[in-house]
Amino acid sequence: MKRSFLFSILLVAAVLLAACSASVPATGYPTQTLSVSGSGKASAEPDKVTISVGVQTQGDDVVLAVADNNRQSSAVQDALLQAGVSPADLQSTYFSVWNSPIYDPSGSPTGLVTYYVDNTLTATLRDPSRLGAMLQAALSAGANNIQGISFGVSETKPFEDEARQKAMADAQTRAEMMATAAGVRLGKLTSISTSVSSAQPIPYYAYAMGGGDRGGGGGGGPPISSGVAEIEASVYLVYELTR
Repeated sequence: MKRSFLFSILLVAAVLLAACSASVPATGYPTQTLSVSGSGKASAEPDKVTISVGVQTQGDDVVLAVADNNRQSSAVQDALLQAGVSPADLQSTYFSVWNSPIYDPSGSPTGLVTYYVDNTLTATLRDPSRLGAMLQAALSAGANNIQGISFGVSETKPFEDEARQKAMADAQTRAEMMATAAGVRLGKLTSISTSVSSAQPIPYYAYAMGGGDRGGGGGGGPPISSGVAEIEASVYLVYELTR
């Protein structure tokens, strides 16, 4: 009985020693590592711009309000196409009909309602320099709500690659500096991971329905600057250290 118990203890000890020796390098010391991160940015000039163009109409007859909206929306669509938007880059994204009660001067409901019709188109223009003229054309055609102007870059891969290269160089420089300061040397690179994000300029321009002149007369459209799009990459490296 005692011999069996002693054999069990020796067997467990042998397993534990084998597990420990597998996690310790031949030097007899645990492997030391250094984890560093680096970042890099690349700037790109936007080559497209996306906007939401809306038409809102109202009236006491829902059929007439919808008909009026259809007419104005068709005119706005034609204006966008003539301003350089491709048919493939023009899409209807919102349509709504709703009503609101009419109250008398004392605040009491009259039993009458006003009908509102909203129709929104989303357009992508592949030549941002023509944005001002396109907005003016849309407003002149009957648009009374323009918002969500967003500039972007069609092909981001070259700029992502540039940002990653800069991030890698930054991380390597940091690792070398930290290893030197600690009195050790960089060994094998054991892990690399990356991430990419983009921060694109998103200006805002809106013309709300308020009666009177819809689009204004003078000039060639509102001045809007596209700025630059920034693409940022992050790199995470893990090195083994040697002495």
